Amino acid sequence: MPKRLLQREDVDTRELPDNDMFVYDQQQGITHYLSPEVALVWTKCDGSNGRIDLERIVCAELNIAKPRETVREALTRLNKLNLLQQ
Repeated sequence: MPKRLLQREDVDTRELPDNDMFVYDQQQGITHYLSPEVALVWTKCDGSNGRIDLERIVCAELNIAKPRETVREALTRLNKLNLLQQ
């Protein structure tokens, strides 16, 4: 079974114009800026989607030709910022 991705619960989010987002990490006391692509992946990390699901969503919603690379980069960033549950 593919790994389902899930956001950490102890963060606050604020959507910005143009689909950007600020995510406040309460644990670390840091606010992170997410680009529209990373923000889309973040919002879809709800426990029901795996990496392949995210690739399909990104391809459909952003009309990106290489969704695998976009999702990989977004997940790398989200993991580096420690915003996903392990």
